[in-house]
Amino acid sequence: MAAINIPDIYGRNYLIIFDTVKYIQVSDNEECGDLIITFTDKTRLVISVGLDRDEALGWLESVYRLLTPAAFTSKNKLWR
Repeated sequence: MAAINIPDIYGRNYLIIFDTVKYIQVSDNEECGDLIITFTDKTRLVISVGLDRDEALGWLESVYRLLTPAAFTSKNKLWR
C-alpha cells in the first residue's frame, strides 16, 4: 500500500492512498496547476498544486518517481 501526502497551494494537505487510484492527470489549462485524481469508484479529486501547468507536471513527475519502485514488483500483476 502506497500513500502520499500532497499539499495544495492553500495550505491543505491531502493523504492519497494509491490502492484506490485509477489514474492521475494534469489540467489541460496552461494557467491552471491542478492535479486531477480519478479513483476506482469514478470519483475525482482536484488538487491545486501550483500556479500553472508546469508546476503541476513537476508534482506529477515527483509522484511518479515515488510510486514507480512500489508499482513494479514481482508481486504485482503489472510486472508479469
